[in-house]
Amino acid sequence: MLANFSNFILFISFYSFLGWLIECFYKSLFEKKWVNSGFLSGPFCPIYGFGALFMIRTTESLGNWIYSSSLLFVSRLVIATLMATVFEYFVASLLEKCFDSKWWDYSEERMNYKGRICVKYSIGWSILAYILLYCIHPGFKPALASLSLDTKYLLMFILMIYFILDSARTIHQLMTHKHSIIVDPTLYTMPKLSMPNIGKLNHNINDYLNSKIDKIKLWLKN
Repeated sequence: MLANFSNFILFISFYSFLGWLIECFYKSLFEKKWVNSGFLSGPFCPIYGFGALFMIRTTESLGNWIYSSSLLFVSRLVIATLMATVFEYFVASLLEKCFDSKWWDYSEERMNYKGRICVKYSIGWSILAYILLYCIHPGFKPALASLSLDTKYLLMFILMIYFILDSARTIHQLMTHKHSIIVDPTLYTMPKLSMPNIGKLNHNINDYLNSKIDKIKLWLKN
């Protein structure tokens, strides 16, 4: 039981780090300087970790019903792309409802739906899904299996403590108004979950943001 849980934490952490790395490099290309992206302070974007692991588990199960290698390959990519696209739409809808603003907008792209998803970036998801399912995971899975249980447990506890402390720090910053929440313009160019970028001040929208945070605090109390 604990061994399976340690594998879960390590998988999530690894793919959270990869997601953070991809997002940082992508944004850095636009700003022409290194950008530390993500909701947490450290080098992790947990939403990528959970999304990647869910995609892997779901597509791996297809092998129990599909025996043709070519059909299995196509099925995995199609389902992974659909999962990523549906998830992106769900997250966009949720963020718009919570913050009354768009966090990314594909309205100017062809074949988009409500500006939340579009065919162009769904194709991008399929490329990332292929890299994940057929290049990264097949190499990382045996590497993780080669670690001793003691090593896994140690890494698991260190990572769990880190995530708890980092998350608590981030939430504290939000609730005490020490930092403003801003949406980076480059976030509109990448098909991903664009979490708040904490650590910058934007005085022009301070009053507006504070009112939104007050609404969140009221919602949490209720």
